[in-house]
Amino acid sequence: MLKLSHAGSLSLALAGSVSLGTAQAYENSAMLLYVGQPNNLATYSNSAGTMAVSPPGGGGFDVPTDHTSFVSLPGQGVTIVVTPSSTKVPSRISTNDQRSSTYRNISAKCLNPATQIVEACDFGDESRFPRTRNAPGTGFYNSITQFAWDSNAKVLTIYTPDSGRQSNGAYIDLPPYVREITMTAYGSGGVDASFGDIFMADAPSVSKTFAPASTTPGGTSTLTIQLKNPDLNGVVPDVNVTDVLPAPLKLVSAQHSCTGGALTTNTTSGTISLRGATMPVAGCTITAQVRWPDDTAGIQACRTGNPARNTITSPAQFTTALGQLNGEATADLACTYTAPPAPATKQPIPTLSDMGLLLLSGLTMGLAGFLSRRRKWL
Repeated sequence: MLKLSHAGSLSLALAGSVSLGTAQAYENSAMLLYVGQPNNLATYSNSAGTMAVSPPGGGGFDVPTDHTSFVSLPGQGVTIVVTPSSTKVPSRISTNDQRSSTYRNISAKCLNPATQIVEACDFGDESRFPRTRNAPGTGFYNSITQFAWDSNAKVLTIYTPDSGRQSNGAYIDLPPYVREITMTAYGSGGVDASFGDIFMADAPSVSKTFAPASTTPGGTSTLTIQLKNPDLNGVVPDVNVTDVLPAPLKLVSAQHSCTGGALTTNTTSGTISLRGATMPVAGCTITAQVRWPDDTAGIQACRTGNPARNTITSPAQFTTALGQLNGEATADLACTYTAPPAPATKQPIPTLSDMGLLLLSGLTMGLAGFLSRRRKWL
């Protein structure tokens, strides 16, 4: 018999083994695992997220090598609360080996992308939270997992309807706005098996390039800052980016293709800042025209042969409401310097020495005398 921990309006999904709605296409989605950590901790943590357990170690709680959590004696309830790290987005909730004597209540907190308020997720909206029932097996595994949505309590119950039978479980694909997941396992009080798995995927990221990647003093290049939405199938709210150009680069202009937000620039400091923007499903870019100056400092920097390295460090300079992949995004702009040709050397005008001048003077006087006598003869 199905046990419900909350009273309210229920919508029962009793169809066959089908997938409802459209699943998200996340990047690098992987099961959250805490392999090697003790089974009686109150809180588990790794780079993908944290998991709080109540009561710690209750019901034979276990963190096996192939599941996020396992409870062998769920009884009156063993609860896990999973929160993603700032670099991950929850992508899927899965239950396996579901016995008729066990069920799980699932609720979650979602970020409203319009208001940016965290509120209860609506698991009753199967277009945003598509459900897939795993195909039944043979023998005792011939039942099909079902769902019951309590619209008042905002709790989704996953259970196996056939007494004395088991199902192969089901999973729910998540939109990118889930910020916290609560899952409570219940059982008959005897030995039961209840698996609960959470999958995490990559959060939005930033990268950058220069085109062309090399210039000359006085030349320009286009800096493209790519804001990537990693196939989240939803917009990413509250995107904030700050970029400061390295010396000797000078900022000429900048623009962006994101939705909304305020873009400000400072050509003196070479700072580009985008605040409060929304990243579309396809992602967006900030493009800036930069110039390598041809003044003394610019030429000297170019002649060193070292490129100008532009860096954005997350989360200090890039954040979103859904988190972000932390680290450095870099791009190098090289510079080639060709020295101008040396000015032509002026050839000295030949001059006569004192002896030469004396001889030239004598020749001039002799020629003058000869011409004078010649006129007399004529």
